[in-house]
Order: sequence, then structure tokens, then C-alpha cells
Amino acid sequence: MRRLIIFLILALIMNVSKAQTTSSIGNNEFSFDLFKRVSQTEGNQVISPFSISSALAMTYAGARNETESEISQVMHFDK
Repeated sequence: MRRLIIFLILALIMNVSKAQTTSSIGNNEFSFDLFKRVSQTEGNQVISPFSISSALAMTYAGARNETESEISQVMHFDK
């Protein structure tokens, strides 16, 4: 019984770890895409990819239809 519990706990940890990795990869891709767009303009800019991704993630939670699809694509969310 003890081995079963340990196995289930390890399986749960591995599953959560995979989800965090996928989320991190999507967030990094969004940040690099944003940087590429902003760096095309001349002059100095200061941006916060974290703030922008947080705002879009909150908007995504309430979005439906086309808006939901577009935010999902831009933020690299997997369905």
C-alpha cells in the first residue's frame, strides 16, 4: 500500500511538471514574438512581457469565440 501511494504521488508530480513546462514554453514564445515586433521600430522601448501576458491571460478567461481563438494563438496556449 505504501508503494502505491508513493507511486501515485510521483505520477502526480510528473504530470504537474509537464504542464508547467508547456506553459513556460508558450510564455517564452510569446515574449520572443513580442520582442521581435517591438524591436522593429526605431528608438528605445521598455516593455514588460509579463504584464502584457498577465493582462491577456485575464482577458482570455472571459473571452469567447473569435477573441478567445486569437488570444490563444498569440499566447501559444495549447488546447
